[in-house]
Amino acid sequence: MVYEVCALVLTIVFSMVGVYIVIVLHAAKGLVTEAKQTLKTVNENLPVVLSEMQGAFLGFGTLTNTLLGGLEQVSGKVFGPLRTATSLIDVAKLGLKIWRIIRKGESKT
Repeated sequence: MVYEVCALVLTIVFSMVGVYIVIVLHAAKGLVTEAKQTLKTVNENLPVVLSEMQGAFLGFGTLTNTLLGGLEQVSGKVFGPLRTATSLIDVAKLGLKIWRIIRKGESKT
């Protein structure tokens, strides 16, 4: 009697595991089918996307070169006088520093 009950319980457990495995395999089959369809769509659209990206990057490169050329022209007109002014200010600071050093030397004697 005990063996018969154990056999029935094991039969029920194994049948539940079997049903669970069937459900998991069915879901996996659906996932595989969906993945195949997604890869097919990606493979069909990838050349178009890559060509559009290449065009965008070429346009971006042209824009960058144009901007750099403009900046070089502007920097020559703006930064040239600014560099001259800052170098004159540096020379004036150095002169004042030397003057202070000389004045300190004269005040000590």
